[in-house]
Amino acid sequence: MGAWRGKGAWGATGRVIALALACGSALCAAPARAELVISEVLYDPSGAEPGGEWIELYNAGTTAVELADYAVGDEEDPTSASEMMLALPAVTLPAREAVVVARDAAQVTVAPGSVVVALANAAPGHAITTHFPGWGSTNWGGLANSGDEVILIKRDGAGGWLLIDGVAWGSGSNAVAGLVFIDAPAPIGAEGRSLARVNPLVDTDAAADWTVQVSPTPGVAGPDPCGNGLLNTGEACDDGGTEVGDGCDDACQVECGFACADAGPGSCLATCGDGDRVGPEGCDDGNTAPGDGCDPGCAVEDGWICADPDPLCDGDPIATVSACGADPCRMPLLLNEVHVDAAVDPSGEWIELFNAGDATIDLSQWAVGDEETQGATGEGLLAFPPGTTLPPGAVLVVAADAARFERDRPRRGRHRPRGHLDLRGGRRPRQRRRRGRAGLPRRAPRRPRVGTGGR
Repeated sequence: MGAWRGKGAWGATGRVIALALACGSALCAAPARAELVISEVLYDPSGAEPGGEWIELYNAGTTAVELADYAVGDEEDPTSASEMMLALPAVTLPAREAVVVARDAAQVTVAPGSVVVALANAAPGHAITTHFPGWGSTNWGGLANSGDEVILIKRDGAGGWLLIDGVAWGSGSNAVAGLVFIDAPAPIGAEGRSLARVNPLVDTDAAADWTVQVSPTPGVAGPDPCGNGLLNTGEACDDGGTEVGDGCDDACQVECGFACADAGPGSCLATCGDGDRVGPEGCDDGNTAPGDGCDPGCAVEDGWICADPDPLCDGDPIATVSACGADPCRMPLLLNEVHVDAAVDPSGEWIELFNAGDATIDLSQWAVGDEETQGATGEGLLAFPPGTTLPPGAVLVVAADAARFERDRPRRGRHRPRGHLDLRGGRRPRQRRRRGRAGLPRRAPRRPRVGTGGR
């Protein structure tokens, strides 16, 4: 849950003198996901009570947590000392590890290597010896089976406290000092069953975050952790892993640009047409219309080039679809130069094309001309003969008369084209690749020009 701040002075009697507002006119929330969360509670053990009771905390953050900054207990009234609020000892809890807070360490069997702090029979340096200053006591009188709550708080460094997390069950209270930590108490389980967080990386402050677990697992956070291929409460997806960038992130939430259905491997697929190129998509221009460079399956269409998307959004798990930019697609075949005012019209006119892409273009499906309205007379579009290709970086001249072009082609500074292009319709163009001294396609200008202009 978001941590809520209660800040004020603590009197000699241990009672709160004032709960000052932390951010102006309202209590304010700390970061949405707390580092340390309550992950499991055994309030009704099969054996002796309260000796067999325990509370599990989990470090859901990415850095180690110092437990000495925290306290945990079932005292929901900061002005009371009738129930416990245990100040945790100076133990460092690594990221993505759990600590078991027990009344009696000897009555809890934990997973190998698990950290245990306890009131009784604790390992050296892991004993709980005091309560939070002015709040509750060290009296672990027993968590009520019919309804109770467990609250996790943290010192704020200014004499006050932050409400970090909380869980309630049955008839327990869902608030502390007027601050709600869960929308409603979770259901009660039978004797010997624990109340466990479904996913220790997801906290929505809701009873739905919790489930009754038949077999308690002290020291192992969560009965059904993210990545097991099952869709649990609090998970938007679970593809059987915790890899980032495959559509389902390490907290089992859907990543930008993907849609996930059901669970298990392959359950998350890139969403073609949302404007974010992710996964196997070759392009994503924000739609699924054909003929614009990116086809309905988000593959680059023949003869097009599609730029990479915004790198801040390309599969970034913290981005949102609304922040994704469309992939701009452009034609690699460009009009590079046009001679529109030849000494002899129209036989001296020509058009130069440039392949700005990185692949050879088959021109047999292309046409060039001045016909802007299909079916109009007086102008035309000229089709290229079958087998006509243009390598990357090369230019091709479409001339009305190849012999005249070779005789009259402009030299640098000699001719500056102007006027309009007037290709007489119906004629197929003669074509020649312009060659350099080595017999290779002439290099195009460093910055290809579209339209008219001199060399």
